Amino acid sequence: MKKLYKNHDLPYMLWLKNALLFALLIFCLQQNANASCKAGFTYTILNNEVIFKNTSTNSSGNPLKYFWNFGDDLLNYDGTDIKHRYQSNGDFIVTLNVYDTIANCHSIYTDTVTFNFVYTYNCKADFEAYFYAYTLDVAFCSKSSNYLYTYYWDFGDSITTNKNDTSRKTCRLHTYNNYGTYNVCHVVRDSINGCFDTIYKQITITKPADLDSCKADISYNDNGKGQVSFQAHATCGRWKPANYFWDFGNGDTSTLLNPTYSYTTGGPHKVMLVVNGSGAAKPDTVVKYIMLNSNCKAVYYLQSDRLKIDYGVQIYLRPSTKFEIDFGDGTKISKLNGKDSTIWHTYINGGIYTICYKRYDTLFKCGDTVCFDVKVNQPVWCRSNFNTVPTSYSRQINVGIDSAFAGMYNSFYEWNFGDGVIDTGIGKSVTSHLYAKDSTYKITLKVINTKGCTSVNSKFVVVKYEKRPCELRGRVSIDNINLADSAIVYLIQLDDSINHTLTLIDSTVVVNDTSRNTNYKFTDVPTGKYMVKAALARNSQFFQIFFPTYYATYLKWNDANSFYIINGYTELYYADINLKIGTNPGGPGFIGGKISAGANKKEGDPVENIQIMLFDADKNPVTYTYSDAKGNFKFENIALGTYEIYTEVIGLETNSGFVTISQSNPREENVQVTVSSKGISTSIPFKLGKEFLQETMLYPNPAHSNLYLEANVKKAQNAEILIYDMTGRKISDQHICLLQGNQIINIDTDNFPAGAYMLMLKNALGEAELNYKFIKN
Repeated sequence: MKKLYKNHDLPYMLWLKNALLFALLIFCLQQNANASCKAGFTYTILNNEVIFKNTSTNSSGNPLKYFWNFGDDLLNYDGTDIKHRYQSNGDFIVTLNVYDTIANCHSIYTDTVTFNFVYTYNCKADFEAYFYAYTLDVAFCSKSSNYLYTYYWDFGDSITTNKNDTSRKTCRLHTYNNYGTYNVCHVVRDSINGCFDTIYKQITITKPADLDSCKADISYNDNGKGQVSFQAHATCGRWKPANYFWDFGNGDTSTLLNPTYSYTTGGPHKVMLVVNGSGAAKPDTVVKYIMLNSNCKAVYYLQSDRLKIDYGVQIYLRPSTKFEIDFGDGTKISKLNGKDSTIWHTYINGGIYTICYKRYDTLFKCGDTVCFDVKVNQPVWCRSNFNTVPTSYSRQINVGIDSAFAGMYNSFYEWNFGDGVIDTGIGKSVTSHLYAKDSTYKITLKVINTKGCTSVNSKFVVVKYEKRPCELRGRVSIDNINLADSAIVYLIQLDDSINHTLTLIDSTVVVNDTSRNTNYKFTDVPTGKYMVKAALARNSQFFQIFFPTYYATYLKWNDANSFYIINGYTELYYADINLKIGTNPGGPGFIGGKISAGANKKEGDPVENIQIMLFDADKNPVTYTYSDAKGNFKFENIALGTYEIYTEVIGLETNSGFVTISQSNPREENVQVTVSSKGISTSIPFKLGKEFLQETMLYPNPAHSNLYLEANVKKAQNAEILIYDMTGRKISDQHICLLQGNQIINIDTDNFPAGAYMLMLKNALGEAELNYKFIKN
């Protein structure tokens, strides 16, 4: 029922309205007082793109809404981590607004981004035209390079188009109205850098032939000796060629697509091809006359242009079905079915000889003869002049006679290397010798031939071994493409003879070398077994985002690749390192602790600059840090979950620790890491819950088939036993029921490989947790 108020009721109505507004204001203020949201972000610049990483927090736990203003009139109404590309250089004021609409919380964060990217675009216009069979459609695809914004087409038929090229989809399909020739213009433009280019091309759209008729053609290859390879070429309009019929002009036929046929005469031969098409296609016939090439011309050439031969002659012959060579000294050679041939002949005595080369082609019934004179010097049967050639970075000397002679292949050689080693053999005109030490040696060669001659010659050689300096080079990259901006590379030597000792022997900073596409190098690296590790410097824009990494992509020294360098043999070795990225989604969690010295120093002393890594429950890298001068370290703003804390020191085995961060326990501030010459141990002292365990004992340690946990439980409750190996991999997960009082829990370790393990016992509420280390034999 609607109630009417008189005018004298208005003051009361106004009072009631104001009271309700005041109560609403008080409620909102209380909500704001209980909520605390804080906007924040960091950014990195990679090439021509800015990567914004959201660091905003909200104590209420409610989801936040985001509003980004990048300072260049471009807005983004949502999103946590954003990639943004500026279209010009300058200083841009970036603002991030975050809202918690449930708790009515609002926060603003502003920072200035200085963007100064050097564009190197140089426009070059080009395109290709692709024709569609039996249509007037043509696809034009731009092949232009280095342009950012627009391209322009004029298709030559009064149709033009412009298109913004932000997506780089640069192909256009155009349909012409008529067949013919058109002048097509293509223009590309980059308005930022001012580059501009134009290209004109002429295209012709040909009207297709009869769509129902076949068109045939013949090609062939003369393989020699009467053999011919034929190829059929046919189109049948909109149909397909179905079959082929060949007539080779002498009654022989074939139905193959590409037959091979052998003729017994040179020709001419009338070859006919008939092509039948599928469907309604009309057949086509083509005739071609062929004449085979004859091999009647006697063609030869000598080993050299001069006709004065020291002791023999070498000639090259053209193929023939039959040939004969008369060397003019009573020696004749004939060979049927000859191929490309090289013939060598040695004369017994010097003089002028007439060589006649006759060839005959039985297929074409023709022949040819050519004769020429050669002057042969008196043959040399013994010759001991030789050359010596040292081998770089070695004590090896290569020796060999300085020129050929008549008795080169059948003479007896005796090489005396002057250090007690003699090498002999028939025809051993070339050999080598490796000396044991540096010195001057006399090498003597004696050559004896069955013709009754002997020749002896000697030379002195200086042998001095020079070590080949080795250079180690590589790339330190952050995404397999881009080189790291600021990093340090460490060279680590492994000594397998001393318990696999690792020693840091050198370090260098990255310096980009565009000529070799590398950015670090070590020179004069001695013989040994090595590993390399790269870590971003603290001034790098990617510090604590990309992890220190061993060659090639490993985070722990005991997983890393090693390699050998042998001085004198390894001249250049490449070892590229791709830094692994960590993923930290952010959250309210905190893990902190202290690194102290073990027995190798004064116990309890802090250890500075030790690398500590954080891995999630799936072994994925999250983030890393280094201990400060007091040995302290911390991981802030991490998500809730279970983490492995791994301390990395080259050469030391690490016993990692495990921490669970939850809503009820978002901070762990008492992680204790001890570093000694025996290894690294990690412990997290936990307070026993009032209703958890009073006394515990783990035995036997080392364990064999079974391990026993003896505990005095103050109150019956559920618990969980988790076992991890030393790499942090979970081996076992067992849920148990603890009864009040003393009890012994049996843990089956029979199938565990030998090694060290961590056992974690925690109650179901997560209020208490105990860690034990045990050995399995």
